[in-house]
Amino acid sequence: MPFRKKRGPSALPVCVLSAITMIGCGKPPTEPVAVDTVHEEAELASQTLALVAPDPAAKAYVQYTETRDPSVTTFNHQSLPQGVRDVQIAGKHVVLDQADVAQLRARLESAPDLRKLEIFADKLIVRAAIKLPATELRIHAREVRFEDQGSIVANIDTTPLGKNLGADQFASGVHGLKAGDVHLYVSSFFSDGDRPNRFVMRGGRGQNAGLGAHGENRPAVLKLAQSAPNLIKCAEDHGLSSGYNRRTQRWNPAEIDLNELRHQVVALAYRGPDDSQVPAQALPLDGGDARPGGKPGNGGDAGTLYTNLSDLARYADRSGGTAGNVAGSYGGGTAGTPTPAIKLAYAGCQTQVIHQPGGGPGRAIRALVVRVEARKTPVHGRGATSPAADRPVGSAGNAVVVDSPEGWVHPHAIELGITFAEDAFINDFRELAKSELDSLSAALDTYVGSAVFASATPEQKAQIAQQELRVRSLLNRIAGNEDYFGNPSNWVPALSLEANMGLFEREVPWAIRAIFVSDWLAAQNNQQKDNLAAALEAQRLLREEIERLEVDFNAALEEIPELKQKAQAVGAETEGLTAHLQAVEAQLVNRARENVEDSKKLPFWKKGLRVLAAVARSIPVGQPILNGIGSGIDLLVNMDPDKPWDTIKQAPDVIKKFTESKVGEKAKEAKDKKEEKDVKNEQDKKKLKESLKDIQEFVKPVIEELKKQKDLFATVEVKDEELKKELEKLKKESPEFAELSARVEQLTKRREELALSLTAVVERLEQTATQVNQSYLEISDLMPDVANSARVILSQRAELSLRSMRERALDRLVKYQYWLKKAYEYRALKPYTGDLTLRSLFDEMRVLIGSDSENGVLPLAQAEALYTTFRDELSVIAQAMAQELNSNNGVHKRASFTYALSSADLAALNSGRFITIDPWEDGAFEGQAEDVRLVSVEVESFAQTASGSSTRFGYHDLEVAHDGLSRLFRRGKVHLFRHYNKQAEQPIAWTSRFENGSVRNIPLSPSTSSLLHALLGGTGHVDMMLFSQPAAWAKLRLSARTVSDGDLDIDLSSLALRVTYDYADVNSSFAQHVETQEGIVQGQFQALLKRSAADDELASSRLLLDLGYGTGELVETIEAVHEEEFFRARFSELHASAYSRAPSSDELAWGSAELMAGRPSQQVREYLTTINEVVLDIYGRLPNYDELVMYTRVLDAGLE
Repeated sequence: MPFRKKRGPSALPVCVLSAITMIGCGKPPTEPVAVDTVHEEAELASQTLALVAPDPAAKAYVQYTETRDPSVTTFNHQSLPQGVRDVQIAGKHVVLDQADVAQLRARLESAPDLRKLEIFADKLIVRAAIKLPATELRIHAREVRFEDQGSIVANIDTTPLGKNLGADQFASGVHGLKAGDVHLYVSSFFSDGDRPNRFVMRGGRGQNAGLGAHGENRPAVLKLAQSAPNLIKCAEDHGLSSGYNRRTQRWNPAEIDLNELRHQVVALAYRGPDDSQVPAQALPLDGGDARPGGKPGNGGDAGTLYTNLSDLARYADRSGGTAGNVAGSYGGGTAGTPTPAIKLAYAGCQTQVIHQPGGGPGRAIRALVVRVEARKTPVHGRGATSPAADRPVGSAGNAVVVDSPEGWVHPHAIELGITFAEDAFINDFRELAKSELDSLSAALDTYVGSAVFASATPEQKAQIAQQELRVRSLLNRIAGNEDYFGNPSNWVPALSLEANMGLFEREVPWAIRAIFVSDWLAAQNNQQKDNLAAALEAQRLLREEIERLEVDFNAALEEIPELKQKAQAVGAETEGLTAHLQAVEAQLVNRARENVEDSKKLPFWKKGLRVLAAVARSIPVGQPILNGIGSGIDLLVNMDPDKPWDTIKQAPDVIKKFTESKVGEKAKEAKDKKEEKDVKNEQDKKKLKESLKDIQEFVKPVIEELKKQKDLFATVEVKDEELKKELEKLKKESPEFAELSARVEQLTKRREELALSLTAVVERLEQTATQVNQSYLEISDLMPDVANSARVILSQRAELSLRSMRERALDRLVKYQYWLKKAYEYRALKPYTGDLTLRSLFDEMRVLIGSDSENGVLPLAQAEALYTTFRDELSVIAQAMAQELNSNNGVHKRASFTYALSSADLAALNSGRFITIDPWEDGAFEGQAEDVRLVSVEVESFAQTASGSSTRFGYHDLEVAHDGLSRLFRRGKVHLFRHYNKQAEQPIAWTSRFENGSVRNIPLSPSTSSLLHALLGGTGHVDMMLFSQPAAWAKLRLSARTVSDGDLDIDLSSLALRVTYDYADVNSSFAQHVETQEGIVQGQFQALLKRSAADDELASSRLLLDLGYGTGELVETIEAVHEEEFFRARFSELHASAYSRAPSSDELAWGSAELMAGRPSQQVREYLTTINEVVLDIYGRLPNYDELVMYTRVLDAGLE
């Protein structure tokens, strides 16, 4: 039978194992946790830094940059006096839709001057029809999505504009333009409904041909019949003749007949109505010939799709453009009339006298005499057909697959992704931040291994290297289960609300100046100004930041030697304790040989001593340094049974191993390299960037050393609660282990504190080194390309650097507001309702940027105006606190009581062990107060005995240390907060010193209060409460030690503490809260373990409920902590169900072991039933232990 992995604490979700923190399991850290006492399920009422996760499509994560090329003044057939634009857009999510939140579409849509558009994004989402005529489009994105909106089909159209008007008459049209190419480098592509043609890259339409013209129609000519009807009358009456023949005395025949005269003869000159002379008419003209139109413009070529995915061709319409319209056919003009036509040289009505022979009287004869000058038959003009385009359709575009699987990754998109991740992290959306950073880390790894990166410039490689450092640094912080500022969840600042209000007011000038100059330089209306002064101001602010970072880096570097010494000492102590435990085992073995009772205990003693040895090498953590749990006590599982102590000793001591760490040396090398390159004084942009590339190679090992150290710590981390359970179990099982367990517990506490200190100082080195390089890189981006230039050309890289500086300045503002928020929430036990987006501040800043500032340097008066706007945030807190006080809800009283230590407690203290007291759980405040906060814990009275002596000095110190977890009960809810982070080197503690028979309670050093008042300046006053008061509902750890130059030893025979506290009057029942929780806990203990919970188990389980655990998680915790007992109870239940009797001790041991080994409960039930039936059939009785084991093996083998 395949067994499941053994179920134990390490196999459970981390959150279920902890009674101290909420980690993993999909639950974000909460602050503060408020637990409702009415419902059975613990209800979390949490308030994080932001109620809503950052929107990846917000304008804050989109960078728009444009440049103009004034040398190109014609584009898309249009005249552009200012030239064409090239635009770059970088963003987390770039969205092109109707809403246009980031104001992108308005700058792009149908713009005739947009030559090139580059989009670098994690995700590009298109929800509208976007026209980018003739624009070359380059997209580098992890994912591109086209999402239709109802009837609106989403696409991007790079079809160029055509000529709106046709060509001039008779002229040919201009050809259509080529469509913009699309370079699409993506990891995934989505088309809503799998609709094709999301990219429209049709060639431009050719211009219509210029029109032709029809032939001219000729007019009719005035006919003789119209101008001289008398002549027609003459001809009609007397006839026509070409002249008189005197010889024959006859009229000669005419060249035309009367019909021709009437209809075809054009008019001769005549006198018009006004007595003017009208000339003779010419013969009518032929009709005019038609003129063809011009040739239409050819269709433009389609764009080409370049993509790194082979199956995207069908999503691009790559049709060639169509030619312009043909001008058509034209007819010839009609001929003039009359046709045929006759033009006369002469026409006149003549009379001739015919003389009679012999001289008789003559006879007169008349005729119209005409002489023909010309004849013509006019014809119509010729028609014409216009030509067609040479290419009626442009060439179709190609789809070219580019071998660049990593081409979608681009540094500009990475930069905005980091900004988004930082915002998610700073607002405590840890899972979102981690997911984004993991994705960015993988993308960077892909990019660095690509051919694109190999051919990148040194500047580009330096940028990528810096981004890698930033991502790794942020992931390290998340892995350490810290918030953005390096603190655990529900953390409380050490300084009080009053002190943080003062610091908040004092520490904003640098940040506001940095944000202002960054926004001024980035503002479009300042792009044409001489911006060198603003760039220099930005560089100066960055150098100020670098100075602060270098001080912190050097301070961290100086701590390394001392920490190595401490690690060496703790390592030696660990080895000494291990040797002592091995020696104790040898002594116990000798005792067992001589004593039968001891021989029975020997197996337990051996196991217990080895557990102690394994625990001594672990690091107990309430909150893991990394987001997980290491092997810890599981060292015992892999122990060589023949050489157990060799196994233990061979396990590396990760604390001592820090002495071998090279992180200090690596950090020093990075520092020396920076000084060698003299980057502080470098003014040449190119040289500075090249130097930074060299320095980054020295920073990388610092990051790698940190990861190694954290990975080592992770292997031996043990949940604090798990460790305590193991030690308590040993103490209960055998009194011989009480003192040994106390020594181990004290050692592991020192190991935990040292591990936290080691991690903190190494992280400081990593973070400051990374940020110094980042700041220098930004300085180089803000330098002019040409020395002594009055202008800095802001590339997108430079604008991203400005954004980065701005984000860090914003971090600084948010950090102080974060401290204020945390302090307020701890003080008021209410969510902070101020504007963490600082919207009002930035609204004011935008007004100033658009008005008076000519050089980007913030004038004093304007700076003060912005400070005032920022300080208005304090009014949110002032108003809330005033409202509380005015309603008498915020009024607290002060009281105290005496707490006497028991003789057992004193004995433990005197033996060098520490003890833990919990006055709240002891009932000291029950029913009398809520929101109880400690003011002091001091010695009120004591009695002591002294032995030995001292010569020059001798005293005895008693320290009462708060465990750092504060629970505050107020208005029916429990609020949880944590006081310690990795930077906390000392606990909240009160110390009393016994000397010469008297006691003195040690106060806060005046130097500390003096420093705080100096930092607060005029905002602090003498009576101000400087530090947050921890809750009284907490564990207080008491430890004592004697210090002398001799063998003086002081023991306390009695001790009474005076506990002073502030509190609010009770307005809800804590007893009801406890009763509800205990009902839940007891119900689960009865269901799981068939018994009631002990007092300490009740207290631990109630703490889990206060931490926000639900019933299911409580069940898993009980099963894990009481694993053996749980499985024994479970097997007893299964056995009784099958056999109607309790199992024997052997059966119980065997059955519970099977369940612990992973055998499913259902299978155990089925096996018990089957075995029972078989034995009853054969022997007529219930099976015994041997038969139970035997038949189980048979069933496992698959036999019937």
